[in-house]
Amino acid sequence: MEDIQVALGTLFSPHAGDHEKKAAQDFVNAFKASEGGLHWAITVLDGNSSPPGFVLEASWWLSADIATFWCRYRAVGPAQQQLLAALRPRLWTWLQGGQALPYFVHSKLAAALASLACLSWPTVYPEFWQELQQCLAEQQGVGLRLLGALLEEYQSQSQATSSGLRGRVLSSQIPSIQARYAELLPAVVGTLCSLLQHSQPNLAALAQQGQVAELSNLLLAIRTLQKALPDLPAQSQPQQAQHGLSPGIPDMLDLLLGYAHLLDLAGAVPGCPAGEACQQIAAAALDCISDLLVRPQPAQQAQRSLQLLLARLPACLGSLQQHWESAGHEGSQPTPEEEPALVTMVRLLSRVATTQLGRVEASPGALQGVLALLGQVGGLTFARRSPVHVVAFSEVWHAVLDHQDSLEQEEWETGEDAVTGGEPRGDPFKGLLLQVAQLVLTTILTPSAQLQELTHTAAAAQPAFSASQLDSSEGSGAVLEDWAQAVASASGDAEEREDTAAAGGAVPEGAEEDEQGEVLVPGTRQGSAALLQSEQEVYTRLAEGFLGRVASTYSAHMLPLLLRCFGRTSEAFRQASQQLAAALGAGTPLEQQQQQQQQLAAAGAGLEAACWDLEVSLRLLARCGPSLPLRGLGEKVGSLADVWPPAVGAESVAISGAHAAAAYAMVLDLVSGWQHLVQAVGAGAPDASGALLTPLCLLGSRLYRTLGALTATWLSRLMLTQMAGLSGRSSSTNGGGGGGGGGIHSAASDGEVGALAGRLVQGALAAPAQLLLALGEGGAQLEAAGGVLQGPAVAAAEALVPLTSIALSSSMKPSPELLSSLLCSQSYQAIQQLAGSAVATPNLPTRALRALWIALSDLSLRSWSGQIAAQFLTEARAAQFGAAVAPLVRCLAEVAHSVDSGHSAGHTAELAVRRAAAVANSMVLSYAGTPKHVRAVLSSTLVAPLLPATLALLRCCTHYHHHQHHHPSALLDARLAAPLLRLLGSVVDVLALELGQQGLEHLLNSLVEVYSSGGGDPTLEADTTLMQLLVNVLSQGANKHAGLLLPALQYCFSVWYRASGAASRDADVGHIKACALASLLALLRARWRQLSGTQVRPLASHAASGTATKPGAVSTPSAAAHPLSQLHQQLLGRSAAAHAQAGGGPGKQGGGPATATAAAAGPGSSAAAAAAAGMGPAAIQQVVALLGEYLAGAAGSQAVLAAADVRVVLEELYELQVVSKLYQTAYFHPVRDTVLASLFAMLLSRLYTAAQNDLVDTLFSVAAANWSDFHLSFLPRFVEHRLSRLGPSEQQVLLGLFGAHDLDAPTFERQALAFMNDVLFYEAALGPQ
Repeated sequence: MEDIQVALGTLFSPHAGDHEKKAAQDFVNAFKASEGGLHWAITVLDGNSSPPGFVLEASWWLSADIATFWCRYRAVGPAQQQLLAALRPRLWTWLQGGQALPYFVHSKLAAALASLACLSWPTVYPEFWQELQQCLAEQQGVGLRLLGALLEEYQSQSQATSSGLRGRVLSSQIPSIQARYAELLPAVVGTLCSLLQHSQPNLAALAQQGQVAELSNLLLAIRTLQKALPDLPAQSQPQQAQHGLSPGIPDMLDLLLGYAHLLDLAGAVPGCPAGEACQQIAAAALDCISDLLVRPQPAQQAQRSLQLLLARLPACLGSLQQHWESAGHEGSQPTPEEEPALVTMVRLLSRVATTQLGRVEASPGALQGVLALLGQVGGLTFARRSPVHVVAFSEVWHAVLDHQDSLEQEEWETGEDAVTGGEPRGDPFKGLLLQVAQLVLTTILTPSAQLQELTHTAAAAQPAFSASQLDSSEGSGAVLEDWAQAVASASGDAEEREDTAAAGGAVPEGAEEDEQGEVLVPGTRQGSAALLQSEQEVYTRLAEGFLGRVASTYSAHMLPLLLRCFGRTSEAFRQASQQLAAALGAGTPLEQQQQQQQQLAAAGAGLEAACWDLEVSLRLLARCGPSLPLRGLGEKVGSLADVWPPAVGAESVAISGAHAAAAYAMVLDLVSGWQHLVQAVGAGAPDASGALLTPLCLLGSRLYRTLGALTATWLSRLMLTQMAGLSGRSSSTNGGGGGGGGGIHSAASDGEVGALAGRLVQGALAAPAQLLLALGEGGAQLEAAGGVLQGPAVAAAEALVPLTSIALSSSMKPSPELLSSLLCSQSYQAIQQLAGSAVATPNLPTRALRALWIALSDLSLRSWSGQIAAQFLTEARAAQFGAAVAPLVRCLAEVAHSVDSGHSAGHTAELAVRRAAAVANSMVLSYAGTPKHVRAVLSSTLVAPLLPATLALLRCCTHYHHHQHHHPSALLDARLAAPLLRLLGSVVDVLALELGQQGLEHLLNSLVEVYSSGGGDPTLEADTTLMQLLVNVLSQGANKHAGLLLPALQYCFSVWYRASGAASRDADVGHIKACALASLLALLRARWRQLSGTQVRPLASHAASGTATKPGAVSTPSAAAHPLSQLHQQLLGRSAAAHAQAGGGPGKQGGGPATATAAAAGPGSSAAAAAAAGMGPAAIQQVVALLGEYLAGAAGSQAVLAAADVRVVLEELYELQVVSKLYQTAYFHPVRDTVLASLFAMLLSRLYTAAQNDLVDTLFSVAAANWSDFHLSFLPRFVEHRLSRLGPSEQQVLLGLFGAHDLDAPTFERQALAFMNDVLFYEAALGPQ
């Protein structure tokens, strides 16, 4: 026994080393599985073993663990059952008499007794329930902890093969355990409810006397009840227990609502431990009520439950408010853990809104109760004058909006929304939501803006707080983020509600390479964006999301309010700008310098506040773009600051299309004023420019994003309607939510509206161009701004994209006159010149440069008039587009010529290549799906000149250049291959028809030649991109690109062997090999008929050799006729010379199945044709062999592979099986057993749980190919050899799980999971080897 004490001392010692702890753990595991360990446990629990100090506690812990182990795995014979029976009273004794035990020991004892009860009640251990009831009566806390452990044990064992797969119980025992659990649950719930009902009259006395232990027991009872509710069968009701509790959910609600009133007592004893316990109990009760609301109820019980909630919840809210008042600290920022009652209250109210609002509208009494309840919630939202509580309770209002959205969807589906104007009919919640929205709006404005009257009715005498005064330091918004996540997850709706069209910042320059040429259109982009994690930003973002939803639902009332706010904040910004300009322009004699500094500081503070308010207004205006109206464009309107929103009950619409046009024009004016102010600050206050420019640059980014959003939504609809000439003839195309009758243009003529649209379009082009041109030229006035203008530059460039890609697209039918005026404008000429010069200089961020070039390409090629009279003049468009893209082509060509001639490229040249490739990639992708004649111009004017330069640059990124010119290394950074290959991938995806079959083959053969001969990127990442490109092309079907198949196979094989051999230590070898194998499997899938029938045709072999084609064969045009032919032949000649000089030999460069002769001759030669004649079956055999090697390596656990990589391989294998029925062929037979054994071993290792479904599916497909072999041959051998530690009886049980007949997929999956579970069970029962 001394040995086990020494092992426990080592195991729990903080000073023991890892090696010593592992040896001690192995000894403890072996001792636990021995029968001597069971006898030792009984001795320890008898109190006869008294080792010193913490070893005694460790002994108690191990004794409980031994009891659990033997009960679960070794209770097989009478002797063991006798010993376990002797353990039970000892466990009870320690549980009931060992309150001083450490928590981990007490928990382990309870878990051991729960395991005994779970596996042996009511047959072997029928007295357990009676003993538990007695324990609850005598020692309530101990009984409740044991009851909780019992529920956890039942839940774990009843789901043993559906989650976890830890082998805790045999699969054959699970049905009986589930039946016993279903029988036990109603009794458990009834017992807990009886206990809570019995204790309810004494709550006040317990709290006032500070009986924390008794209150803790009640908290444990409620949490245990909540733990039991999800598994309680819907048809079951709590059994009527000894205290006479009536069954039913309403009675449980009534009981728990009584415990929620403990918040009153929590407020009565602030700071006292009993007060905290009362708050915890109330929070747990509210949480349990929320879970009860989602359980199905009969109609009568559901109505009674609703009545109870409406009658009792107001008092609970009052208790919460009283608790806050007694606690004090108005405006404090508690964490969710410090106010659990608020989290659970929000969860309950959100659940009420989600489940009950649909029922109350038909009942006037219930509706009034809900309105009163929500009115009370509205008061609590701002009662604490804290952003935390606004954020928390806003989740309730989001739930109400969800209900309104569902009603609106129903009305839209039934056609009733045309009658109601897009708002839910008879909406009883509108007034409350609009009042809350007005209050939330005031909280995100500065105090000076809060004093301005925005509505006729003052929603609050004093705003709750101002977001501008919240903490702006980085990371200070963590508490608000925690609250937003807590209440969202608590209400069951963690979905991201706010889009990021109006949020986010500039993308860091270093991260732009990973965007892979995405076109980012402000106003239409969805997804996450990098946000400042300050308290200011987090609160503003959350409030903006709520206001945006309210504005979308109640546009007729919210749009006037938001436009008025925008007008007021714009006027305030102009005034602040004028004051700052005056301070900057004042004379500065020595005696006036101090006075000027004071004026400048005051003006700067005013400007910062004005920037904040205007940015908030712009965020909200951008969200309103889809709802801005077009009706009444010809109306005469005054200042937006004078717009008054209608009263809540009014149905008239206060704004028109003229207001929307005025708002758009105001954004343009603000952009112009902002640019002048930035230049003035940079020139006039260099010392203070940093403090002044930071808020200005944030505002500038927001201005341009808002401009882009309004262009994508409102201006594009204006272009569509005015160019269609719909004035007075149709109002059905109005996409806005402005309501009201009359024509779209009202009193304005088509010409007037066209002139308005033209002015706005010209302004939308000129506004971003001015900033970009100034930054590109690097003017002295902007030098002081430094890098802070990078964000506005990106936003300005991206504001051009919705103008050119949406508002001026051919679908909008822009007039030829408008397009001609744009192309002749100074703005267009300036940005065209800037785009060419900025490629090679870092003045503009890459993201801004991409957007700028996309806008230029749109205007020069894609934006043409869609009118019938207009024609697409190919030559004119090609000339114009060619002139626009000439600087881009020239940049890549010059660098390619320089490095291909042997000159090393500097950092500037590599930067130019990276930026030019990203720009060209974005441009090519933007033309996906465009008309054929547009793509033809793109191909001939941009892509054709770029391809030779791109291939030359790729050669210089690899060791290929070393073989040709004998340079010591590649002349360009290997990482440049990634953007260049992305460009070529986009070319292949978008312009496959324009390149033609031969063009694609020449291009890809050239790439294969470069990477096969040059060794590729040392990290092999570029090789994975190229393999995917080859697979995409060869997956096009039919017999296209048949000549590319052999080089593609050889190349993928070479990548596999390079990854297996001398790969760079920076390479992710497992990932590379998975990509190579997946590519090979994909190639087999795409060309199975050719490979299995040995029909592999080299590139243009018949035409190149001059031989006649067979009758019926498809003739191939001459390779020399294609523009890429000369380049390809040049590469082949260089490769052959280099290979001969290096000595040749298979595997020198890439390895794989290709012979040296074929590699030297190239894929288009007769030698390649000879090699291809027998390549098909050999390639299949080698791919299958690599598959077996890959899976065997994963099963061997020498190096654990990423589950994602395993899934990629198995998914491609599944697709191949669908096409080829590979598993039934002779190709697969040599590796069949290896694959099956590897799949089973990977499942049993539990190292690939993320790929478990794919592994089981593959296992089924392979087994189903030959059920007889699986049942009679493979499975018995696998069980005998792989599971040799198991006895014959256990092995027969495992074999019996799969039976002897064919299985369908669901049955096989169920039995495979049971097989894994039982194997783990038997191995755990045997103990360590």
